[in-house]
Amino acid sequence: RMVGVGRGEMGVYRWGGRAPTGTQARGKGSRLLWGVGGAEMGRRVPGVVSMSRSYWTAAGGGKGAPRAFSLVPMAGLFLVGAAGVASYYFYLTSDEEELRRKQEIAQSKQRAIGRPDIGGPFTMVTDEGRVVTQEDFKGKYAFLYFGFTFCPDICPVELKKMAKVVKEVQEKKLLPPGVELVPIFISVDPWRDSIVQVRTYIKAFHPSFIGMTGTVDQVMRMCKAFRVYTSKPTKADLEEDEYYLVDHSVFMYLMDKDFQFLDYFGQDKTEEEILRRVVDDIKTAER
Repeated sequence: RMVGVGRGEMGVYRWGGRAPTGTQARGKGSRLLWGVGGAEMGRRVPGVVSMSRSYWTAAGGGKGAPRAFSLVPMAGLFLVGAAGVASYYFYLTSDEEELRRKQEIAQSKQRAIGRPDIGGPFTMVTDEGRVVTQEDFKGKYAFLYFGFTFCPDICPVELKKMAKVVKEVQEKKLLPPGVELVPIFISVDPWRDSIVQVRTYIKAFHPSFIGMTGTVDQVMRMCKAFRVYTSKPTKADLEEDEYYLVDHSVFMYLMDKDFQFLDYFGQDKTEEEILRRVVDDIKTAER
C-alpha cells in the first residue's frame, strides 16, 4: 500500500491506495502523480473532484480509487489556531492595561517621594491684610498660581481653570472627609498689586481664593523659592506706563499638608486633566 500527494482543483490533498502498475500507470492523456519515493501512482480523472473525495482510475478502465484526504480537519486546526492567537492578544492587552495602571500609580507616588526642590519659607501679606508664612497653610493642600492683576489674557485663563477645579472638588466632594484644598494667588507685581487690588481681582474667580502680595523683596524671595521666573519693570515703566506687562512662568503648584511640593501643572493642561491629577495626588498622599 502506497501513500501519495496530489493537487486537485480544490486544494492539496493526500491519498493512499495500491499503486497501479505497468501500462495502467501511463494511460494516454493522463497526468502522472508521484508518490513517496518517486513512484508513479496513477492519473486524475478530470472534473471528478470534491472537498471530501476524488476518484482515480487506471488506463484500462478499472478503478484504483483511493479516497482523498478531507480538508475539513485542516480548517478546524486553522480556527483553533486563530482562536489561540486572539486569546493571546487579549491576554497581552489586558496585561498591558494592568501594567499601565501600575505605572500611573508609581508615577503618582514618585511625584510625592522624589520631590524636586520647589518651595520654601516665605513671609507674605494676604488680601485681608494678614501676615502669613508657610506654617499657616500646613494641614491643608495648597493650590498655588503666580501672576499679576493687570495680566490681560493668560492669568485670567489659568485662574478660571483653578476656580473650576476647586468648584468641582467642593461641590462633588471628591476629596476624603476633612481634607481641604486651598487656592492661592501670589502676585509677582508688588509695584502695582496692593492688598485691595489683589482682593478685588481674585474674589471674582472664586470666593475660596486667598490672594497674597508683599514688598518687592518678599515677592522676589517667594518667586525664587518656587523657581518662578518674573521680569522686573524698568524705571520708565514705573514712571510712564501704568499698563506695563510682567513676563513670568506659567505654572500651578500643588503642595501637601507639610507645604512640600506634590505636583505642578503647565499651561498646556486642561481643567479636566488638572482635576483628575489633583484628586489622585491628594488621595495617594492620604493613604
